Amino acid sequence: MKTTAALLLLLSPAIAWAQGTEENHRKVYDATVDSVVAIRAMAPLGERSGSGVFLTKEGLILTNYSVAPEGSTKIRIWTKGPREYAGEIVASSKRDEVTLVKVLPKDAKTALPAFKPVAFGDSSKVQQGDVSYTLGNASNSLINDDSPSFNVGVISAMYRLHKERATSTY
Repeated sequence: MKTTAALLLLLSPAIAWAQGTEENHRKVYDATVDSVVAIRAMAPLGERSGSGVFLTKEGLILTNYSVAPEGSTKIRIWTKGPREYAGEIVASSKRDEVTLVKVLPKDAKTALPAFKPVAFGDSSKVQQGDVSYTLGNASNSLINDDSPSFNVGVISAMYRLHKERATSTY
């Protein structure tokens, strides 16, 4: 089973404070933890596991293509709580390494809760040396322990992959 450890979040300036203090890190965690999900999917070549983020309050999720490639079935989604849902692929792009998944209601009578979309920042303003945060499902921490992984780092380089890489295909 391939594990995608975490999804890099470019946070809005309103919640992306300077790297200086533990208090700032906690503020970023608190502002984003309810937007992060864990995902497992049965891909054509075996089960995949990773993380994603809510884009809408209705349950549209952005994840990596390698977590839920085209043809994946039995998609399961976990949110902090812990709460488990089923999902289905809405769209995917192997070239861009992204998949959109939507949360499905348990049945026709059960309404989904309002989910908390992540607040994205302006990626054109990101520079080397800026603070970055990752929240996710490293070692299945959200699935197994209801505790999303969280890490603080620094943007080390800015580039775009123009060709598919061996690690981004299934």
